[in-house]
Amino acid sequence: MLTPYSISRDKHRNADFKDISSEKKFLGALLYNESAFTSVISSFNSDVFTNNRLKLIYDKIVQFYFKESAIIRDESILDTLNVSKDKHSFYLKLFNEVKAFGKKKHNRGFIFAVRHKLEQLYDARIIEIGLRDVLKNLNLAMKGDHATIAKSTEIIKGLSAILDHKLGSSVDVNPVKNFDKWLGNYEKYQKDPKAHMGIPTGIEQIDRVITGLRNSEFGLIIADTGVGKSICLLDIAVHCWLKYGDVLYVTIEMPAEQVQDRLWCNVAKVPYEKFRKLTMNEDDKAKLRKKATRLKSHEHNFHIIDMPKGCTVANISAKVETYMKLHKIKLVLIDYMNIMSGGAGDGSDVELNWESQVGLAISIKKDIARRLKVPTWSACQVTGDNLAFAKHIKDNIDIGIRFDEDEDTDISGIMNVSYPKARDFKGTRHKIHTDRDLMTMSKVTSHSNNVEMKKVETGTFSVKRKNVI
Repeated sequence: MLTPYSISRDKHRNADFKDISSEKKFLGALLYNESAFTSVISSFNSDVFTNNRLKLIYDKIVQFYFKESAIIRDESILDTLNVSKDKHSFYLKLFNEVKAFGKKKHNRGFIFAVRHKLEQLYDARIIEIGLRDVLKNLNLAMKGDHATIAKSTEIIKGLSAILDHKLGSSVDVNPVKNFDKWLGNYEKYQKDPKAHMGIPTGIEQIDRVITGLRNSEFGLIIADTGVGKSICLLDIAVHCWLKYGDVLYVTIEMPAEQVQDRLWCNVAKVPYEKFRKLTMNEDDKAKLRKKATRLKSHEHNFHIIDMPKGCTVANISAKVETYMKLHKIKLVLIDYMNIMSGGAGDGSDVELNWESQVGLAISIKKDIARRLKVPTWSACQVTGDNLAFAKHIKDNIDIGIRFDEDEDTDISGIMNVSYPKARDFKGTRHKIHTDRDLMTMSKVTSHSNNVEMKKVETGTFSVKRKNVI
């Protein structure tokens, strides 16, 4: 399998299409126009800067703003940059040059015009570098190395992904002229409320709150390590596959083979522990064969894409778009967000800080869910109460579900579920059970002396255990 095409920052720095002076003007103008600053930071890709020092200054100023809601304009920038003392004078000189451009108080029109110019130069560099690599490979092919033709094809696909993922469609609506259509849609939903629910998760208590994930929506599962993010994503995926349509499951954390292992244990209700320890008996295998035989004639498909750690949203978006042209994809799931890259896609710039994770959420929402008009789930690992992350993530997702382990019970796998974002209403807290053996999520019903876990989707199973007092 060929590695997705990516372009290093060094190649950008050495390309022809760049304008360092405009980069300084743009950054300086942003420092003194907070309104434009807040508009830009939600969607601007700092890789547009060819100067690494300017990129560092911009990134650190944005991180500081997310944390403190203030823009740095003085020498305290040196503390934020965290560079060695021998570089202080150089960075301070550069920062003063940047501020000099900004003190002219340029308006929003100027800022967005310069941004547009820089983004055009960025696109031009991508085309220049990509075509140069294509011609280099084709030259090798002319000499007999035909394997380089496939590399050239991947480069062309990569260029399309890098350039096209930024493009979105817009719709102009006149509310008065559109009234009859608007009311007609409402009456259609009245007659068939389920049509407006989106794709349910298959977990009754969660679906009661969020009424499914709708087209173009981005849902995020937020949890600490090891509480069942991947199990939840897989359970949602299986439910959609069995009932609603084709599913595209993008796995970054674990290999596709392991996702397949978990999937069969989920659908056939075979304990994963027995599978993992190679202790399945003939009854277990019979269950698997019976389920597989039934699913061979199933009208929907479950597609698994194994992506490398450090892949970018653009890499995934290109894959999703290709599959959507070939299949009727009803739901996309990405497991999981933390190990994606916000930059080149070679794994070298995977950042776990909350600012980077918010940026990735913005990109997935914009470049996959919104642009491709497909409901999209992902998961994000957050340790403890990260107040800054919680504050900013809810503004950049459509649905947010938080899992926290219940410390008030002796039964493992019981989670407290809350909703940092649930459209226009507040989600009611409840509990859920992560069944790591059957690779599924279960409803929890509490009684005075026992806890009974019932599977929502198909039949019931129960685990009864006396509470320890």
